[in-house]
Amino acid sequence: MFTSDSVRYLGEDSNGSAYYAAKNANNSEECLIVITTDDWASGCGRLPVKVTISDTDATLAKEPLSDDAPGEHVGDYVTVSTSP
Repeated sequence: MFTSDSVRYLGEDSNGSAYYAAKNANNSEECLIVITTDDWASGCGRLPVKVTISDTDATLAKEPLSDDAPGEHVGDYVTVSTSP
C-alpha cells in the first residue's frame, strides 16, 4: 500500500506506460509504480528502486539523471529499458 498524498506522476514512456513515485504506507521507503495498458507493477525500497513488468525494466534513481544515462528517460528520475 502507498501513502495516497505522496503519489507523484513522473511521466509516460514512448510505449504509453505511466510512472509514479510514492512513499509506502508506513512512509519509510520510496516506491516506483508502473502502469501499462494491460497491467501494473510496483516496487519499494531504498533508492534506486527497480521494477520489471513484461519486457520492461524501470529504475527510480536517487539523483536526477545525467543526459548520458542509458535508456529512455521519463522525467528527471526514471530510466526505462525494454528487452527486444
